[in-house]
Amino acid sequence: AAAADEGLKATPESRALVELRDVAAELARCFEADGVRAEVGTSRGRAAVGAEPATSSERGRGLVATRRFRRGEVVVQEAPCLIASLKVVTSGSARSSAAFDLAAVREASQALRPVQQRLLASFQDGMESLPAGMAEMIKADSSAEPLVRLARIMKLNAHEYYQEPGKAALYPLIARANHSCDPCCGLAAADGGKLFFYALRDLEVGDEVDYSYLGGHFTLHPTAVRRRQLLQTKLFECACSRCLAPELSRQPPCGSAEKCEGFLQPAAEASDGRWRCCLCSLEEEDGSDRLARYRRLEPMLLAKVDALEAKWHDPSKDVAKYIGDWEALAKSCGQMLGARHHAYARACFFALQALNTGLSLKLGGVDVARHAGGLRLYGLPLARYLRACCPRGARCVSLEPVGAALVLIAQAPELRALATEVVREAGRNELRLPLFDSARNSVLAKLVDEVAEATDIGGDSAG
Repeated sequence: AAAADEGLKATPESRALVELRDVAAELARCFEADGVRAEVGTSRGRAAVGAEPATSSERGRGLVATRRFRRGEVVVQEAPCLIASLKVVTSGSARSSAAFDLAAVREASQALRPVQQRLLASFQDGMESLPAGMAEMIKADSSAEPLVRLARIMKLNAHEYYQEPGKAALYPLIARANHSCDPCCGLAAADGGKLFFYALRDLEVGDEVDYSYLGGHFTLHPTAVRRRQLLQTKLFECACSRCLAPELSRQPPCGSAEKCEGFLQPAAEASDGRWRCCLCSLEEEDGSDRLARYRRLEPMLLAKVDALEAKWHDPSKDVAKYIGDWEALAKSCGQMLGARHHAYARACFFALQALNTGLSLKLGGVDVARHAGGLRLYGLPLARYLRACCPRGARCVSLEPVGAALVLIAQAPELRALATEVVREAGRNELRLPLFDSARNSVLAKLVDEVAEATDIGGDSAG
């Protein structure tokens, strides 16, 4: 078919046909891993390690399992087919010609081999939703269109290439997996610049293979924020099962005089905005003074969480103060919004992640004792929030700082009781593979299994 498209004669001496066949063979190898090949197109074919590209009238192209996978098993593993400057990816987000790095994108385009050019043609490019400034750029200079298309493809489909800072890479199979806010697979990095999916739950033949396009902390955000982020960055509005389910990321604490430890949820049968405690069944009117105060504090604390989060990658920040600010903010969110508010969960996530960074890099005055205290103060509440408010796939990817903290205390026998408590709260299966780095995952899995087996902790989280 490709030969016909090119108008080539099918004769043995046709050099162009031989070259085209070589390109086709190399293109096919882009979808190989562990001896299993994927076929790209509208028909279903085999793919790496038992996954195959599929098409869906509702979700578009995706991956489905062609054999059973057990939890923790590798589903797809592949090397990149294309590596380019991150400037190409950022240019894909440009809203005007001034923000488009023409030189970087042109350099990447000129370096493309024929097989890469053909491969790129099969990816979503988002050209139908170009910002007005970019559309005007193409209108003024039609030769810019393929460059804009390349940048848009990389923006929508590429991943940061961890082997080389400042680079992005395209992984054909992984790029074809759909997103879910409650994913069945996690994404991790392996040696040699490879990425792989591992199963977060058992998969059956025909199950879709999906993962979260959002970072672990973003899975803690409420549905509206997650959907807005995906619309802005990936050009689609998420309609996964979690986004269509009732919102659980904002539950005020019960106001009972009996000091009930329950949380308020909208009364299902009420049309007047009443809230009901999940434990003692106390009802509270939506317009009560206590809930009004809660609503006044909520945007203030959310703004503080957002502002601190925005400084995470700021190299000029005072590290010691930054860690302390997260610790103080986590305490305030817990006291004022309660343990089942996403702002508190996010503050715990970043407070513990900051302490992890401080201990591992010897920054900010974080010692073993302070770090262990942080694991108890922020890791345990985060695990409880995830257990109560998030489905299993989201729990696994959001436990990253808890898993990283356990790795840091793995060689400290005096902290084994704390590790046991964390594993019990978070769940043995949920904690075994939440990290992005495969080597640390192995250390974590060994620790979690040792703790669980020594204390007879089952596979699921407590509660």
